[in-house]
Amino acid sequence: MKNRTVLFYMTFVFLPNFSTILYFLTVYLEFVGLSMVAISSMMIAYQVSKFILEVSTGYIADRFGRKTGGLVGVVGMLGYYAALLLVRSPLLLIGAFALKGFAVACVSGSIEAIYIDSVSQDQLVRLNVVERFVFYASYAISA
Repeated sequence: MKNRTVLFYMTFVFLPNFSTILYFLTVYLEFVGLSMVAISSMMIAYQVSKFILEVSTGYIADRFGRKTGGLVGVVGMLGYYAALLLVRSPLLLIGAFALKGFAVACVSGSIEAIYIDSVSQDQLVRLNVVERFVFYASYAISA
């Protein structure tokens, strides 16, 4: 088992679910003049795209490799962050949030595949308990 890979994966599980950043993002989007309806639409676009595109991003990783899928995800995240800074149109930002969903699906699939390949089946079963604890602890701390 590669302890660094396990630690990296557990950090990956913890940080996205530590949802305090969502509150700051909402305040920022309100500050730049967007309505709550527009902000809610953006959040919905993110969640729906992440859910729908999870399978297709797995195909990208299988067809072109995990690293390529992860790189596509990182580039997508850079596009999303650039749009957050530069774009003020609600429709374009909804597209940017959908892009973020695609990017997160690419990155999560790549990271999970690397993690699964780095541990044995027995360790994977035991570490699943730790992963669930980390997942729910991140939500509890952010509440």
